[in-house]
Amino acid sequence: MPYHVVKIYPNGEIEENIQPKAPVYKELRDFVSGLIQTVPHLNNLSVLTTNLKRGQMIVNEEGILLNMPFNTVATKIWLENLGKGSFSYEPKLYGNAIYWAKVKT
Repeated sequence: MPYHVVKIYPNGEIEENIQPKAPVYKELRDFVSGLIQTVPHLNNLSVLTTNLKRGQMIVNEEGILLNMPFNTVATKIWLENLGKGSFSYEPKLYGNAIYWAKVKT
């Protein structure tokens, strides 16, 4: 089954493509430049021309510790998924983010 893969860079650039399989661990780790972490409560993504559902996003687990740049676009998408509420932390994502979901046929 093909997957829609969206790469979101801290400078706001977004790359979309379709690939035959979901990204593998090495591909994820290379793209985020280190340890991977799933972004919690983020399943839906509306980008460019597509509304994607039931996917997941990965970022670098140590992004803030490694002084990676703040990713405004990925953080905005995450906040849209979280909804309104009081948080015990300030939701922010750093460095490259990658999201993928199955292509509906």
